Amino acid sequence: MNNANPTIHSKVLNIHGVGIVGRPNTPSVTKYISELIDLLEETSIPYVIDSSLSSTLKEARSEAFSRLKEFPSWANLLIILGGDGTILKAVHSIPNIMERYILGVNVGTIGFLAEIEPESIKPVFSHIINKRPVYLEKSRLLYLSINERVSFYVLNEILILSLAFGKVMSFEVFKDDIPLYKGNADGLILSTKTGSTAYIASLGGPIVDPSLEVILFGLLCPLRWSFRPIILPSNSQIRIRILRPGGFVIGDGLKLATIKGEFHIISWLSDSHVNFIRLSKDSFYNRLRRRLTLEI
Repeated sequence: MNNANPTIHSKVLNIHGVGIVGRPNTPSVTKYISELIDLLEETSIPYVIDSSLSSTLKEARSEAFSRLKEFPSWANLLIILGGDGTILKAVHSIPNIMERYILGVNVGTIGFLAEIEPESIKPVFSHIINKRPVYLEKSRLLYLSINERVSFYVLNEILILSLAFGKVMSFEVFKDDIPLYKGNADGLILSTKTGSTAYIASLGGPIVDPSLEVILFGLLCPLRWSFRPIILPSNSQIRIRILRPGGFVIGDGLKLATIKGEFHIISWLSDSHVNFIRLSKDSFYNRLRRRLTLEI
């Protein structure tokens, strides 16, 4: 049996510099970042800090701060302290995200995307800069185009909600020109394998092993009670035609567009991806067990 997993592989990382991102106005995050800065100063590795943290990190050098969208390319190791929302914000804000490595540190409530707890920052960082191998998990991004005018990439999911609060949406969904669904619901969702543990999981969707490449399609409160979330192959092209009354397009919790009246969306799984640092091949199931037993 061939157990090779092309989405997760062992690699020795060549780190040029570190970008530090954290959830602002959170005392525990400030404490851990201060300790990380001391560690970086000892190793003489260049670093840059998210400017939203400048008001709470008084001891840091002013020239070390930068807005996320202006993070320099040499900061190829991103250490992100917070929950999943903090990581998703960084993915959407930092340029050339495909060329960087993300080490998530769980200082949030759920933190499924994060790999380590704050107490492990120092030993894991030392492991990486001493050129010991880690595992890289490549998470592909979902592409969407709205009315063939604007386009976006998302890591977890695309969510489309009715523009009129309390009103159902009417839409048609096609997979490669094959009719998939026509009817009414409060909204719909397209998810990546990475997003299978997020919003669509609460709709009864499956949790997807990271070695699989799929797209998940689900509906929010469909009027057809028999509908269930559908797993689609990674090479599918999804077309969605919103008939009424318009809607909000939300990607990874961020509002991407507000459109009145009829509009259409085309979406597929792109070759673009982000690189998550994992400490073992079993990381996904370790995090899954933690998430399933977590009191929220």
